[in-house]
Amino acid sequence: MFNRQLAKVRAKNILHRNILFLGALAAIPIIFNFVANFFTPTFSMGASATYESLTQSQANLVVKAYFNSLLVTIPVSFLISTVVAFFNYFLMLSAGYLSKHTASDAVPFSSLASFGGFINFVLKVFVKNVIIALGYILLVVPGIYLTFRFYLVEQIAVDQPELGIGETLTESGILSKGSKLNFFVLDLSFILWEMLALVSYGISNLYVLPYKTLTQFDVYEQLKSKLYPDQDYSQNANDNQQDDFVNTVEF
Repeated sequence: MFNRQLAKVRAKNILHRNILFLGALAAIPIIFNFVANFFTPTFSMGASATYESLTQSQANLVVKAYFNSLLVTIPVSFLISTVVAFFNYFLMLSAGYLSKHTASDAVPFSSLASFGGFINFVLKVFVKNVIIALGYILLVVPGIYLTFRFYLVEQIAVDQPELGIGETLTESGILSKGSKLNFFVLDLSFILWEMLALVSYGISNLYVLPYKTLTQFDVYEQLKSKLYPDQDYSQNANDNQQDDFVNTVEF
């Protein structure tokens, strides 16, 4: 169990102190995703034309043009996806660090980020997503269960990069025990923010994405401190933050 409202208040306090930095990190993936839309090949042969109505030479030209476009689209899309994933990884690193060091206004990327750490993070998230996808393919209920069982994989991958893929998945299962419904409620509490992101064409994600990421990291730290009370829980929230929690309306 965890205190959802307190996690959101702490996340907002951290975000408001680092809004420009975290907003910039969130902006880069949004911009690259927008650019990626221009590299999706589309073809129009007119309202009355169909592939069957084309002559053999015309059909060959269409096929050739399509495959030529793929030669550009595939590597560019891969490059854009890699950049997006890398900056999402930076955002996760930043949220993890700031959640542990709440008084800090800077993130020492030189000591946190590495190419090996990025690859390790991507592999863990990829395996998680494959397992969840298989759960949804088999039946919807197992997919939902696995979604919340592995809810904290990203946070564990950032906080404990030395763990292997299997160990990370196992640790997420342990931490999520008894909290899966609370994870669902936590996601529901962001539904209006998600709707705003759709209406604003993703612009509101400059705020929402760091806010949600910081909240999830605070939840992770809460659960970890309860499961491993002997470890240092670095969420040094002060009495003023507790007062903010009492007087703050949750959004």
